[in-house]
Amino acid sequence: MTYSPKLSSAFNDTYLRSRHISPQSGMCSFCTEECDGTCEIALAAVLGARTVYPTNTGNNQVASEKDYPIDFSHFNINGRVFGAVGANANYEEANIYHVKLGREYGRFNRVKMALPIILPALIKLNWPDYFGGAAMAGVSAVIGENARDKDPNLKIEGGKITEFAALKPMLDAFRKYDRGLGQIILQCNVEDDLLGLPEYAIKEHKVEAIEFKFGQSAKGTQPARRVKDRQEALAKVKEGFLVFPDPNDPKMAEAEKDGLCPNFYLYER
Repeated sequence: MTYSPKLSSAFNDTYLRSRHISPQSGMCSFCTEECDGTCEIALAAVLGARTVYPTNTGNNQVASEKDYPIDFSHFNINGRVFGAVGANANYEEANIYHVKLGREYGRFNRVKMALPIILPALIKLNWPDYFGGAAMAGVSAVIGENARDKDPNLKIEGGKITEFAALKPMLDAFRKYDRGLGQIILQCNVEDDLLGLPEYAIKEHKVEAIEFKFGQSAKGTQPARRVKDRQEALAKVKEGFLVFPDPNDPKMAEAEKDGLCPNFYLYER
């Protein structure tokens, strides 16, 4: 038995020609010269190392395609035949309508929630209803990192954010339906922090909860985003971002002059 993935994915629009797959390699069990080349091997033959970079992220939400050997369906929630927990053991109280699912978190300023759920970071797709729904349900929700990228009028001066008007509707999507349960949390990665987003959000928009993200850990190449050209790469470096390869390298300037400039990637920490 193998848990290795097939050499095809919605992540990069590749697919296997045959339904008969070699488990160890993830390839079709027979590879033919008549194939148009639709798998990741063919993609790598054209793109080389660029194959590992994400292509279908953007406004899409990506999930794992790996078939893990265990999941939540293997667990049962066991009830009790006798007795009761959280209610008096009598016919009037021990019923589904008296089940208490509320929880609290926090050390100094505790936050109450109607359910033990925190909706994970998101700032794509239908985020207004996502945050509004969290408030209605009485749970917390997180505004995803790089939320500043959603604001075409974002202003950065001296390496710090001075205007980020789009943050208000993100917060208001939750605040509009806030009933005192849960909270809206702003996630900040290293770039957000260096740009002063936490300070700006607290001062200008009265943000009460911030989640600091210290690095991208297991994300691999997902934080790498291709920039249009060397000019955009230079602008990003000037704003304090990491760009690979370095657009300030004289070799890059020479390559651009010769029409051979490589792809530049912005790397979010």
